[in-house]
Amino acid sequence: MTIRNKKRLIVAGIVSALLAALVFAIPSLINPNRYRPRIIAYLQQKTGKQVEIRNLSLSLFPVCLHMDDIGVKNPPIFPTGYVVKVARIDAELSFA
Repeated sequence: MTIRNKKRLIVAGIVSALLAALVFAIPSLINPNRYRPRIIAYLQQKTGKQVEIRNLSLSLFPVCLHMDDIGVKNPPIFPTGYVVKVARIDAELSFA
């Protein structure tokens, strides 16, 4: 193996390691909770009911958005409570 090929392999290895580190760092760098008010406003507009979402998180393997403690409240004319209360919803992106 020539010196030129060795240098190419070393550069390719370094680039691969940096890309792998970036892939694992992206979920911690991106804070999906900053989009929570927008998502809540959108759902409230579409349903006409008060919506609550406690937490949003993101994972890359698989590409998935996790929503924790989602609740849709009863309309004002009904007793206090929720029409729907879900502990967790996972929205996964499929590449198939």
